Amino acid sequence: MQGVTDVVVNGPHEVYIDRGGGLERTTVAFDDERAVRRLAQRLAAAGGRRLDDASPFVDVRLRDGTRFHAVLAPVARPGTVLSLRIPARRSFSLEELRDRGTLTEVGSRLLHDLVRSRTAFLVTGGTGSGKTTLLATMLGLVDSRERVVIVEDSSELRPDHPHIVGLEGRPHNVEGAGSITVRDLVRQAMRMRPDRLVVGEVRGAEDPRSPVTHAGGGVRQSNGWPIGGPPD
Repeated sequence: MQGVTDVVVNGPHEVYIDRGGGLERTTVAFDDERAVRRLAQRLAAAGGRRLDDASPFVDVRLRDGTRFHAVLAPVARPGTVLSLRIPARRSFSLEELRDRGTLTEVGSRLLHDLVRSRTAFLVTGGTGSGKTTLLATMLGLVDSRERVVIVEDSSELRPDHPHIVGLEGRPHNVEGAGSITVRDLVRQAMRMRPDRLVVGEVRGAEDPRSPVTHAGGGVRQSNGWPIGGPPD
């Protein structure tokens, strides 16, 4: 569906989409709860993950880049809940964001100067507010001679830049082993000779100050911070 950024399913009878202006309820419906559960399990399997009563939630990136999250009933009510975040097929320029009314002329110049001055910065905002889009746009302004290393819990950023290295976290397996955290990846990124270090998202148990502390040695850091903002 062209222009759709998110799809959410709340049980068999509620399906919503977001085209960038907020969630809209659709007329789509499933036959029953079992149909929603089967879809969730197929998508989880496509991402190489298990989803059943013993492991009733999953967060995984699918092959096309879509970020898929699900929680099975009865943990979720009124039924199995699915959330799909569809990645942008391309990044926007500052001019395009300005023309769409996302940025003012003054704001556009400010962001351009911020990137060119190599100042560390944070991007904050609520869910669906465009943090990823804005950060990808800003990274597209980075000098093409610079090496940009992006650390993400789940890969979403696709900036228009010729020298990008991406590192993606991994949850633990059913035995509780094998997880790779953002903190782990920041340590690895610092050994990869980055000119710019980008921490795509800081959430959950991760200490948001930790990546900032690790981004020493002259490396410039950018962040996409979730709702709630950075610590005081």
